[in-house]
Amino acid sequence: MKKLPTQSKSGGSKAVSFPPMWTELCICKYQDGHIQATGRDLKGRNQYIYHSEWERQRQEEKFARMQEFAGAIKCILYFCKKLKQKKFH
Repeated sequence: MKKLPTQSKSGGSKAVSFPPMWTELCICKYQDGHIQATGRDLKGRNQYIYHSEWERQRQEEKFARMQEFAGAIKCILYFCKKLKQKKFH
C-alpha cells in the first residue's frame, strides 16, 4: 500500500493508504468523509477505501439487522410448517 499525504478541510494533514497499482485516484478532501479514496484497479473496476469509523458503524447496523432476522426465523419456520401441513386441492 502506498501512503499519500493530503491536506484535510480542517487544515490538518492525513495519510491515505492505497494499492500502488490503482489509477485515477481521488482522495476525499474531508477528513471525516465516509469514502476516503477511490481508484481503479488493474481490471478497470472502481475500488473504494472507507473511513474506519464509518465501516465500524455500518458493521454494527448490519449485525443489529441480523439479530432482528434471527428473531424472526422462528416465526418463519412456524409459518412454513403450517403451510406444509395444509393440504391444497
